[in-house]
Amino acid sequence: MLVSWTGQPVAAACWRATPLWLDAGEPLLRAAAKSHAAEPRAACRSLALAIRAQLMDAPTPERVAEAIDAALGRAG
Repeated sequence: MLVSWTGQPVAAACWRATPLWLDAGEPLLRAAAKSHAAEPRAACRSLALAIRAQLMDAPTPERVAEAIDAALGRAG
């Protein structure tokens, strides 16, 4: 289970700029960090979709993927 903490109720924090605290020992987070250099989209999607699964009124998985693709397209 991915543990996250936003410092405010999850529904109110959905997809806004707010601090997000993650457990550094979380296996999914460690795997995403290790694979990011070789597979940035897969690493970002895995982590973002795990966080999304815990949110109320979250965007669709497709919108999450589109946002990641757009962000990585701008960065690269």
